[in-house]
Amino acid sequence: MMTSVYLLLSQFVYVHQAHQSQTWKPADAQVVTFKSALAAGAKYDPIDELITKVFLPEFFGRPHIAFQFTVDGITYAGVNYTWTIDPLGPKEEDVRRDNPPGSTLTIYYDPANPKDCVVKTGFGPHFYIVVVGATILFCIGMYIIQKPRELI
Repeated sequence: MMTSVYLLLSQFVYVHQAHQSQTWKPADAQVVTFKSALAAGAKYDPIDELITKVFLPEFFGRPHIAFQFTVDGITYAGVNYTWTIDPLGPKEEDVRRDNPPGSTLTIYYDPANPKDCVVKTGFGPHFYIVVVGATILFCIGMYIIQKPRELI
């Protein structure tokens, strides 16, 4: 039940960002190390990452890849591949293997705040599977909790 609650809450936190990212501007970025991206000011929430690892199996995570890009002469960094969980999407190892440090990839950034940036915009194709599945798990959990004791 806790996993379903976390899935629902965490996804709704990112839904707004994922929806807005569909209109962001593209830029060429260079893949860098995670440490250098964090040093350059990449937005990264270690608490969210920890909670994701505690409550969700590994295949539900959001892949990360570190990159740097320049907009109007200012260098920005990012580590988010996408905003939402996509259980059938690419795995972090695959993303990093396909984009070694020094390679170039297209990222998308918020023109109003370039610190908000991702490689894949919008919702992953399997986002709704996660939301529907978490809702079903939550309803089953609530039913079990509310079930009269004599029926257990």
